[in-house]
Amino acid sequence: MIEASSADWKLLTDLLQERFGLHYAEGREEILAARLRPRLEALHLDDLRAYYHFLRAHPAREDEFTELTRRITNNETYFFREPAHFDAITGHVIPALGSELRFRPLRILSAACSSGEEPYSLSIRLMDAGLELAGIRWEIDACDLNPLRLDTARQATYEGLSFRACDEATRERCFRQVTTGRWELRERYRRQVKVFLAN
Repeated sequence: MIEASSADWKLLTDLLQERFGLHYAEGREEILAARLRPRLEALHLDDLRAYYHFLRAHPAREDEFTELTRRITNNETYFFREPAHFDAITGHVIPALGSELRFRPLRILSAACSSGEEPYSLSIRLMDAGLELAGIRWEIDACDLNPLRLDTARQATYEGLSFRACDEATRERCFRQVTTGRWELRERYRRQVKVFLAN
């Protein structure tokens, strides 16, 4: 654990809330400290107060804020994770909206979308549910704080663990193999998804 006073933790967590909209409840300092320790070491800073001042005033603070988003965001994601969520949308939300969707698109926000597996899974499920054939349109806004993860989402090219809950038939149907072990999502599943930087 990083040695710091409660006042120092408050300064930093208030800054994270101001900058990113992230709230760190009391008692989560140990998790945050584990993620920050490598940054203090890399920047040769002695304590949390020095790191706070770096983030407030150093000429390289914007680069450090970018690095910080990589450290403090949860990047655990893969295709078709939490399938009950997708079932709830296709089986309950869409039928409940009924005829309303004839006049407007279904709009969905995928907040903290990481590298895009969640919004793209949803797009696949909506297509598989026959919504397009029924004349129902949809728009998925996908946002995250981590610019590197968003770059992956924009490229929509995945490998390895991203497919741990995706069967081979779905992968073959929805993706195009670009190199050994790397797969690009087909355009028909990407066009309804808008990816942008936000909390």
